[in-house]
Amino acid sequence: MFQRPSALSTQASREDRGGLGLLIVKRMLELHGGDIRLVESVSGARFRFFVPL
Repeated sequence: MFQRPSALSTQASREDRGGLGLLIVKRMLELHGGDIRLVESVSGARFRFFVPL
């Protein structure tokens, strides 16, 4: 989900990847000592993130 998308990858492998926005958010959170994770949800995508104070 948090892997860099590629225009050269096949459609099957693209389904397991998020967009470029998720990659940017993950990197920004890591630079501030935080993290983001995909949380199980009945419908749709749900994420949990944190940034230390």
